[in-house]
Amino acid sequence: MRVLVVTTWFPSPRSPGAGSFVADDVRLLAESNEVTVLHLIPPSDAPSAPASEVRDGVRIVRSSMSPSRPDQLVRASRLIRRMLRDADLVHSMALSSLLPMSLLRVTVPWVHTEHWSGLLAPETVPRLMRLTLPLTERGLARPDRVVAVSRTLARRISRVRSGEVAVIPNHVAAPEERSTAPRSGSRVRLVAVGNLVPGKGPILAIQTLAELRRRGMDASLDWVGEGPLRESARQEAARTGVSEHVTFSGSVPKADVARHLQQADVFLLPTESETFGIAIAEALVAGTPVVVGARGGHTEFVTAPDGILVEERTPRSFADAVERLLALNRGRSQEDIGARAREAFSDASRARDYESVYRAARGAEGGVDGPVVDVIIAVHQLSRPIRRAVGSVLMNDVPLRVTVVCHNIASEDIAQRLGELTGDPRVRLLELHDGVPRPAGPFNEGLDHAGASFTSIMGSDDELEAGAIDSWVAIARRDGADAVIPRLAHARGGVVPTPPTRPWRSRRLDLVKDRLSYRSAPLGLVSRRTFGDLRLDTAVATGEDVQYVTTVWSQAGAISLSRGPAYLVHADAASRTSLTARPVEEDLRFVHRLLTSATFRALAQGQRDAVVTKILRVNVIGAIHNRRGSGWSQEDRRHLAAAIAALRSAAPRAEQPLPLVDRRLLDLAAVPSSSAEELDRLVERRQHRARPGSLLARGIASTLHREGGLRMSAASVLAATSLSRLRGRQR
Repeated sequence: MRVLVVTTWFPSPRSPGAGSFVADDVRLLAESNEVTVLHLIPPSDAPSAPASEVRDGVRIVRSSMSPSRPDQLVRASRLIRRMLRDADLVHSMALSSLLPMSLLRVTVPWVHTEHWSGLLAPETVPRLMRLTLPLTERGLARPDRVVAVSRTLARRISRVRSGEVAVIPNHVAAPEERSTAPRSGSRVRLVAVGNLVPGKGPILAIQTLAELRRRGMDASLDWVGEGPLRESARQEAARTGVSEHVTFSGSVPKADVARHLQQADVFLLPTESETFGIAIAEALVAGTPVVVGARGGHTEFVTAPDGILVEERTPRSFADAVERLLALNRGRSQEDIGARAREAFSDASRARDYESVYRAARGAEGGVDGPVVDVIIAVHQLSRPIRRAVGSVLMNDVPLRVTVVCHNIASEDIAQRLGELTGDPRVRLLELHDGVPRPAGPFNEGLDHAGASFTSIMGSDDELEAGAIDSWVAIARRDGADAVIPRLAHARGGVVPTPPTRPWRSRRLDLVKDRLSYRSAPLGLVSRRTFGDLRLDTAVATGEDVQYVTTVWSQAGAISLSRGPAYLVHADAASRTSLTARPVEEDLRFVHRLLTSATFRALAQGQRDAVVTKILRVNVIGAIHNRRGSGWSQEDRRHLAAAIAALRSAAPRAEQPLPLVDRRLLDLAAVPSSSAEELDRLVERRQHRARPGSLLARGIASTLHREGGLRMSAASVLAATSLSRLRGRQR
């Protein structure tokens, strides 16, 4: 496709660093499109720049334009009109590029990408630009599709534009090699990358260094970047007595930035605000944990243990955060720290997202009238009530598509079961014949064919209350959520009180504080932009979704809980794939795969504890419970003990909050030769939830832990009560 990029930000001989993120996007787009760039270059830079050149296969045309000169805006709009004759799509980048476009009637599909921090922090821009901003930003309403580099910026753009704003992050350079060895040594090397300007906080960074050294830490600071505060920063270093511990490296080639980052132990940038935070993202991708200010687009991807956001702009607060970050990352390597960021900012993901946006702008599948949600239902038997499931999905107003994956079944047979629903344009049937009686394969097949903003997995036996998906999408848009957890209820009555979140908490949920591991089914909404490459584990018979949800709960920028129309769990099928009895080795095979995964390695210790506590309590003890009275084979006992040993090794503290009866049960199960009858007796005893052994742990602190029997029981009762009241009111 022939794409014309119109931008006021782009590198030139006089300003080689200007618009580098635009140049990165152009290189990405040029891999699958024929791209021409119209650079509306500032008049001061124009004399030294060629009017036309070809760079890396991309033709670049330059024309001088000042946004404050009406005559130059008219001239630029005429040039754009001529160049549009040879374009299939126009892609404007930077807010000021919309000014000449506003004088045109654009007849080809139009995409705009916005990076400008001035929309988020107008107080940081010159007064004239601030005064004209309300007029300029109206141009964002015109393009067919708008892309923002962060959800924060997308929400700001949504004030002046109806419809969804896509979020595609900036290109983030990844070093070719990363250390797999944990950090060692007592010296702490801090690094900052950014211009020496007030908004980046260089003076505060130096004061933070002085505070750390006052506390006895052998710390140093390397500031990479130039700017007007260089001399002021030198003077502050002298005043605080840390001059010999501060290095001003100045501007360095882009290729050398990664070296500075990887040589450091902590990236420290007390920034006031960032539209995206490219340097912060580059530090994370390089495997360097970050301590940064708490305002801007970077807050969407900076999460513990990889980084800490600091609200209070004081040396003491930033020094506290550095000390905490070092403690969180003790024993973690660059490979571990950077795993999450490398997945989030991969060019493959960005290319796929831009392809989707282009397709939408051209009005193709997934376009203006295309789906916001792809619902995937896997059906394994003709006896499943698939018509009920699909019909409930269609009882929503939001644009959606329901994909029924016919697993080892002919689609014609399922079409007959669906009846007239087959003719609904929102219904699509796919076939998967793999001969494997597991749910992961067909669900992944549906995920592979998804193209909407969100995906949603649903069981063929289950049902949605009317308007459930409408409610989830509204919540996702309101909160900027990457995932929305639905309210679960049994179709025959009663609610499912998982996850037992903090009381009345429904936004910005946390894996540990809100016990999200207890919701292991990936139901509700999941952002395809953030988790488009994520799939269920096809190598296991059960627990195929544990690694999936652990990734989502630990890496999502925001997670919300819906208290609206419920996801209804039915129990009327003769056999559910998820409830089939299996050997212990098959039931717990997912444990080893999770513990050795990049997802688990990237977790902070507290997150690992929370995940393992849930697996011990629900999956391991559940496997014992399901086999009570039926006898044990030696092989089953051996695999059970091996799983317990692996979990204990991965998170030694995870057992501590468990009630006494659970600890005794695990201790006994960890010895393959122990009495099976005693296992059955302890399983029976733990059914008495009100007894001390089911509520108390080994120690006061463990008993009062959020995962302890007392608080878990209270949280579950509270969740069940509040959800039951909600369901009663909605009926």
